[in-house]
Amino acid sequence: MWVVFFVFAGGLNIYVAYNYAEETWVNFKLFGLLGLTFVFIVAQSFWLAQNMKQDAHEQRARATIEQLLVAAFAPSELLVKDQSHLHAGHAGAQEGKGHFEVKIVSDRSPGRAGLRGIEWFMMRSALSSIATSTR
Repeated sequence: MWVVFFVFAGGLNIYVAYNYAEETWVNFKLFGLLGLTFVFIVAQSFWLAQNMKQDAHEQRARATIEQLLVAAFAPSELLVKDQSHLHAGHAGAQEGKGHFEVKIVSDRSPGRAGLRGIEWFMMRSALSSIATSTR
């Protein structure tokens, strides 16, 4: 984002330098570009704050999935990876949230209670899918 802003600001600076008087150009560099930079920083701050909240939600969901799987399977290896960005825009998951890839290695069967806990979590947290693979 910053690269695009600086390319835009540089292009605008060149335009003003070649098409307006030197005094106007100096004022634009001092006040115009400073104002544009401030507006850009404020706008980006709001955008970052929104995305940081979404990331925190996904981290909590991943931690809960890990806790349920550890309790149910006692795995020797566990990887829970957020794959939501791959599913954005799909039917039923327009925002792409709630897609995780789970890699688990365990000698233990979770039993019905463990599987019910995982299903309960999926329904309660509005997760649309958890992909699993075993070896």
